[in-house]
Amino acid sequence: MFLRSDHGLEQAGGTATMAFGRAIVPQPELGLVDRLRAAALQIDWVPDLGSRIGSLDWWRGAATCAALCASAIAIAPPIGRPLLGTMPSPLSGTDRDEARAQAIAPIAWGGDSGRHMAANDLVVPLAEAPERPIEDRTVTVGRGGGFGDMLQRAGLSERDAQDATALISSAVPLGDLKPGTQIPMTLGRRPNKTVARPLEALSVRARFDLELTLKRVGSGLTLTRQAIAIDNTPLRIQGPGRGAACTVRRAPPVCR
Repeated sequence: MFLRSDHGLEQAGGTATMAFGRAIVPQPELGLVDRLRAAALQIDWVPDLGSRIGSLDWWRGAATCAALCASAIAIAPPIGRPLLGTMPSPLSGTDRDEARAQAIAPIAWGGDSGRHMAANDLVVPLAEAPERPIEDRTVTVGRGGGFGDMLQRAGLSERDAQDATALISSAVPLGDLKPGTQIPMTLGRRPNKTVARPLEALSVRARFDLELTLKRVGSGLTLTRQAIAIDNTPLRIQGPGRGAACTVRRAPPVCR
């Protein structure tokens, strides 16, 4: 049995290891450079020059500041003399072509920069440039001239122009279309460039209260009338001056 006064009772008896402190590890001796570096790190080279004026640290900081100012003045360029700069000579010949091949020229110069590879046997030139399947155009009604001629100048075929003119004239007189009226229309795909594009859709504001729409159904055009609701409620407007008042119904106003 072990008594409580025996050493190592809390550690399973005398078989436990007793600690005698840390082992002493010998430190290597620092060289001259390491000692100087350690001493320099302990020195405050930029102390506050506003405190402890006249102390050793203050004089050391003043010397450091004076040395930095003297170095800046020594390496500063002369005042009053222009700074000489060098510009590279303009490139020419092969050097210019090589530099231009690696540049990106603006569109104003044609955008012809960059490397251009020569065409090989796999490149097949196009017989003709492809066209857009659908094209939107806008026609403006002018003074004089026929309505059909205006549509033909916009790109419609003679048959489509005649059919559109006949359908619109059956709804309203063509003379009621005021100059400056915008007529948006959509042209479809054509089989080749020798013929005009077919008319797919057309919309025109024929009157203040009526809009006409043409659409292609099969091989022909159909007309759709769309009435626009008009508010005929009388509105009395009176302004400054002589006290004239107008009752506005649609157009023109009736003044009293």
